Amino acid sequence: SSMASSVSSLLSTWRCSSRSMWMKRLLPLSIRSASSQSSSLVQEVGEDKFRPAYAEKAEENVEIATVVYMGAQKCYVSLEREVKEGIYRPRLSFVSTKLLKSERLIVGDSVRVRCDKEYTRDMPGTVVQVASRRNVFQRVDSDGKPKLLASNLDQVIVCSSFGNPPFSSFVVDSVLSAACLSSIPAVVVLNKVDLCEHSKFDDIKSTYERSGFRIIGTSAKERLGINELHKLLSGKTSVLYGLSGAGKSSLLNALADLDISTRPVSQALRSGRHTTSSSVLYRLDAQTCVVDTPGVRSFRPMAGKNRLVEGFPDILAKAERCAAGRRCSHIHESVEDCFVMQSVADGSLPQSRYTSYAHLYFEQTS
Repeated sequence: SSMASSVSSLLSTWRCSSRSMWMKRLLPLSIRSASSQSSSLVQEVGEDKFRPAYAEKAEENVEIATVVYMGAQKCYVSLEREVKEGIYRPRLSFVSTKLLKSERLIVGDSVRVRCDKEYTRDMPGTVVQVASRRNVFQRVDSDGKPKLLASNLDQVIVCSSFGNPPFSSFVVDSVLSAACLSSIPAVVVLNKVDLCEHSKFDDIKSTYERSGFRIIGTSAKERLGINELHKLLSGKTSVLYGLSGAGKSSLLNALADLDISTRPVSQALRSGRHTTSSSVLYRLDAQTCVVDTPGVRSFRPMAGKNRLVEGFPDILAKAERCAAGRRCSHIHESVEDCFVMQSVADGSLPQSRYTSYAHLYFEQTS
């Protein structure tokens, strides 16, 4: 069929062209290649979720807290006791030397804080212990090393937009794959829907719903979809991730007329580093937390070539029927031997999803 010939032609171009030419001709995106290797950082939480290896001597003046912002040798935390009382202002805490040598704290971590005296801004406590993480959301940094973004999440909200910046299926698919690789549920939020035609939004929505993902259309300016987004976030710990300018902070501000710049954590951090340069956890209420992340220009998941397909559950479901089974790369084989390629050819697997998978595959070195 003409569609099968099209897939064969596309694959022939990938195989025969140099990597740079392939990226230039087929996927003109400002994504830079870097080496990557799979990394397993998820640790299950047991009955005693605090790791004995990092434990200090039992003390009466130790409180459980959540890291809301992480600096070089200090962080801000919200005390569990105060959250239950409706107090959300974060507390400055130093990180013990012992912990700094053995652990890298990130936003979302559950920790124990030692308070030697009255815990005030002028008399901060010290983080002495970190709990095992349910999960870790991460990406590859410019040096090809893991960049840990947030932990203990209930869901990842992939925020994209229309207008400026334009919608990029590759960036959305890259973030979705990182969430899937860490076994974290993910939802796509398309912001600025007031700037696009209904038919285009419907096409994108159909693509991701067919791939098993929920998609929500929003407009912070017109307040479209804000109630649906609020219900999605309620009672959960979520991370908002997307390109610079996609409107993540605007969406947060639109939720119940919140003003992120006036939230307690923002006020507490004003004397420190600029809050947009690092992840920050905001509490919308006692049960709802949202991690706002700095916008990025590109995103690459932590996965080698052998694990990459696990980040694409729709492709993984098709892969079981390939002639080579899980050993099939879905790139180097013939269309006749690869059920994934056949599915692209007959339209049962969206072309854009497969293109994103192929792009990421060629970026991997192992």
